[in-house]
Amino acid sequence: MHYILQKTTILLILGCTMLSAKAQDNQNALSNVKEKVYVSVNNQTLLAGENLRYNFFNLNTKDQTFSTISKIGYVELVNTDGEVLKKQAIDLEHSVGSGSIYIPTNTPSGNYKLLGYTRWMLNKPVSELFQTDIFIINPFQTPKQELVSGTAQDSVRLNETQLKPITSTYLQVNFSKDKFKPREEVKLNLEAFKNMQVSISVKKVDGLSLTKSISPKDFSNAENTQNSSNAGKSILPEIRGQLISGHISGPKVAEKKVALSIPGGESSQTKLVNTDKQGKFYFNLDQYPTHTTTYIEVFAEDRQAYTISLDSIEIKYKNLEFRKPTLLHSSMQETIEARSVALQIQNAYFEYKKDSILSNLPTQPFYEPFKKAYNLDEYKRFSTLAETLIEIPNELYARKQDGKYNIYLRDRDNFTTTEVYGSSLVLFNGAVVQNTNRLFELPASNIKKIEFVNKGYVFGPRIFSGVVNFVNKDFNYELEVNKKYRIKTNLNRPAPKKVLNQPNYATANNLNKIPDYRYELYWEPTVQLPNESRDFMFFTADVNGTFKVSIEGFTENGQPILVEKYFEVKN
Repeated sequence: MHYILQKTTILLILGCTMLSAKAQDNQNALSNVKEKVYVSVNNQTLLAGENLRYNFFNLNTKDQTFSTISKIGYVELVNTDGEVLKKQAIDLEHSVGSGSIYIPTNTPSGNYKLLGYTRWMLNKPVSELFQTDIFIINPFQTPKQELVSGTAQDSVRLNETQLKPITSTYLQVNFSKDKFKPREEVKLNLEAFKNMQVSISVKKVDGLSLTKSISPKDFSNAENTQNSSNAGKSILPEIRGQLISGHISGPKVAEKKVALSIPGGESSQTKLVNTDKQGKFYFNLDQYPTHTTTYIEVFAEDRQAYTISLDSIEIKYKNLEFRKPTLLHSSMQETIEARSVALQIQNAYFEYKKDSILSNLPTQPFYEPFKKAYNLDEYKRFSTLAETLIEIPNELYARKQDGKYNIYLRDRDNFTTTEVYGSSLVLFNGAVVQNTNRLFELPASNIKKIEFVNKGYVFGPRIFSGVVNFVNKDFNYELEVNKKYRIKTNLNRPAPKKVLNQPNYATANNLNKIPDYRYELYWEPTVQLPNESRDFMFFTADVNGTFKVSIEGFTENGQPILVEKYFEVKN
């Protein structure tokens, strides 16, 4: 809650009582809601250096409709030792989200698992998280002996002569034809007979499908073991956004203020909350900005007497059950080498083929509607901040008391000071500053501008005499080092969304001399299909062979969707 304080104070006792009762009702309702997750992937078998792309579906366990409880999802790639190679957070919009995991070139060949879950699901055993097998082949390393097969018969490979289309009652898939030439446009028509959300994958069938995927139908038919409710569990769902929690220890932990700062100059995030009786605190983060560097600190004059800690939810993967090791055979060598060479050619032209990143929505500081600003480059520069505050802004002034600088604001519109509300909230690049003396040690030439609100301001649980943000030219500058009452951490924030590079040979003449060795022709992870027909366009590459179109997802009523269809590319 952030707003300018008016002269008349309104007591909201009745409103608060109603809100409290509503919150209790919501918590009781949540205790009966259970979620489960399905994750579709672009490929179950990958080479080191490729990207594992995925789409995340958050569903209600009871009827498999889309769950709107959690707003954040998580995926983790885990090896057979239970070690997490990569963890990603995902923003869920309309109950779905997507992302990609780059497989480093030093990743050993072997079996892995991709797990998907929401925070709310962590009140359940690990066995109830979504799991799918992933097999990684590193063509640059010699595989372990237990992964090598003595005979070709021992190796599980997809027989391309047995490829059969899979149809669905709820979705029809059509091509204009079933044979195409290299770099030819393909029109994919989807006719949905129910509202649904699906992912679309188009990739080459190369016989390296060494592990079986879990289809939406298999997932739906799996026995539901979630018999207990979430009532009384300690891990809360992320119903408004990413949730950060922790606790403080010290002489008096109840009703203590804790500040969170994600600095970023003109694009930052700042929050202030009270602890509960046990010293626990919670922050709900906004979706944007997605900066990761975060400061969390006790916000009080006696902060030196406190220690702050963040909660960490440890998931133990030691008991994960991995399938019998997939076996590699020398008969695969030619196929692996061809795919590896294609990958290296694609990487050699990376500047022309890199995926595009969707820009985050522009964000504004919490005080934006009320702010005023001084761009210091428009005025005569002074060597110190103390001189700058004397000479330039009429609304700000500093006073040194007992060896400490305090910053105050004047409300020129009403010819008053705002000191009646206590101290100002002082920020540096959007990060909370409690030791204001550090500001006055900085060269004033490094400060780009001063933004402020010179009226009484309610921010979270506290009233301030105003807000002042000093925006530095170097947004990465760190004002204070870690203290026991102050933590610096890098949060696992949802990454910006990427769009797979899609060449358009109908219009881009500059691509004529650039080789195209894509094995993955199309990937659209999050498609909302209303009850109607819709077309999707993409181009084939310079790679001949059989390609599979795979469409996975769920209808709004919870019916699973899986459609597979094949076409040929040949010179």
